[in-house]
Formats: sequence, C-alpha cells, structure tokens
Amino acid sequence: MFSGLLIILVPLIVGYLIPLRQQAALKVINQLLSWMVYLILFFMGISLAFLDNLASNLLAILHYSAVSITVILLCNIAALMWLERGLPWRNHHRYRA
Repeated sequence: MFSGLLIILVPLIVGYLIPLRQQAALKVINQLLSWMVYLILFFMGISLAFLDNLASNLLAILHYSAVSITVILLCNIAALMWLERGLPWRNHHRYRA
C-alpha cells in the first residue's frame, strides 16, 4: 500500500519542483499522464476481477472511501476557516444600489 502511495506522490512532488515552460513538452507530459492513468485503472480493474469475495471488498472500499471523503472535506473546511481567520478575504468591489 505504501509503495503505491509512493509511486503516486513522489512524481507529483518532483513534478512541482521542476519548472517547465515549453508548451510542446507540457503537451507530451500531459498525454503521458493520461496514458498512465488509463494504465493504472486497467491494472486496478484486473486486480478487482481476481478477488474472490468482490461484494464484501466493494463494501469495504465504499466504507474507506466514505470515511476518506468525510475526513478530507472536514480538514479542508477547517483549513479554510483557519486561513480566513489568519488572512481575511478583502473584497475590493463596489456595489451599486
């Protein structure tokens, strides 16, 4: 599980650290990323096809997903509230009545 997480996170972090401005290279990288996503989904589908008790595993996946989504949303809301308190949004628009 951690190796899969590292496979995803390490290139993501390295990609943010490398500045790239050439449009042709960005287009090639985006195309490669699309193919990598399809490849990952293909392998995930194959691994799901060989599970013996797929129904119970899908229920467990649903529970993990629901808990993950809930925790991520709550953390995002808490971070936004903390950010709003530290750096309040200043609206510079004028409203006409």
